Amino acid sequence: DCLRLLCGTDVCGIRLSRSFSRGLSEPPREDSSTCHLSDVILDMILNNIGQHTESSLNLSLMMLGLNGSKQNCLNVILDLINSSHFILSRKTSSSASKCFEIVFRVCELTSLSPPVQSQRELFLEKIRKIGFWEAQIFRFLGTSGPLSPSILHEVSLSYHSEHDSESLAPRRGNNVLHSISWLLKGAAIELRALAELNRPSQFISLVDTLLSPPLPLLQNALLDLPLGQSRCGAVGQIIHNDIPSKDIVDASSVPLPGPVDVCSNFHVIDIEKMQGHFGDEYSLAKERATKWAHAWNKFVSRVCAFSHISEAWSDFTMAMLIFSRLVSRTNEHNGIINMLGKSRVVTEILCTTLLRLTHSGHLKALGPYAHISCGNNSFYEG
Repeated sequence: DCLRLLCGTDVCGIRLSRSFSRGLSEPPREDSSTCHLSDVILDMILNNIGQHTESSLNLSLMMLGLNGSKQNCLNVILDLINSSHFILSRKTSSSASKCFEIVFRVCELTSLSPPVQSQRELFLEKIRKIGFWEAQIFRFLGTSGPLSPSILHEVSLSYHSEHDSESLAPRRGNNVLHSISWLLKGAAIELRALAELNRPSQFISLVDTLLSPPLPLLQNALLDLPLGQSRCGAVGQIIHNDIPSKDIVDASSVPLPGPVDVCSNFHVIDIEKMQGHFGDEYSLAKERATKWAHAWNKFVSRVCAFSHISEAWSDFTMAMLIFSRLVSRTNEHNGIINMLGKSRVVTEILCTTLLRLTHSGHLKALGPYAHISCGNNSFYEG
């Protein structure tokens, strides 16, 4: 009913879509310390995008232009994430992550009304024609030379060099990791769509972006995943010291804010609630508990980002291997390149996976498998 009142006689929400797109494209003010309008709009889209998708009266779908409006938030989002500065800036990296999530959510939409489904397909065709998936994957995972590491590599290194627990760098790094994660998960859906649509040339183009020698981006990404770095820097030192009592921690624990399918298994500390257990007066115990809570929350946010990108890498790799077989079988008589002919690259990726799992820095995370030995480390060196 509220949406009907907003739209009035404009039942398709064309004017509504235009208004929100103008708000989203408005640049943030440099002196603003509060939440910017663009973040409010992006949050509105994400909060509503999965609700009642079979209806034409869905606020998110209208804002994104899936109602047929040419001036819409989805086009603005594509323009925003076309800027490396927007993606990597400490001020806007969080917004960039939301933008990539929205693209992913549009890709996974189902049970749509025929007009909305038609607009969704037009959008997917549009980003295929402009090479969105290949360009964005290369932006994050590619290099322009041996002395120019990938964005993922630089972000992973930043966790090693962290010393200041109040630094904004780790938060920016987490946002970039989430952006890459949404991108890879969206690309996995795209692989499935191309296989089902029987578009082998487009399928192979996307896979080649990540598997082409001499430096396959998918393998390099696996090497650069920040596994085992959760407790690097000042955060790791703080969370092992001055731990508050279990009762206080349990009473102050709340779910990590964010997408449910990413954050549901993670909990952080409500710092105000924790401080309330110590009363209004200052005390050393209260100060130490607050410092620990800040470090713990940073640690949890970091682990969530690491988990997300690992899952996304796995989703894309699985989709690539599964649907490559389908594409190869379907087009064998047409002389289409057998994607499984890249067996050497796939084998090297498997070896790299084993290297990451059995590296000495990760053996503690292997639990009962930590006793596995690799002799004189020749397996690592090889």
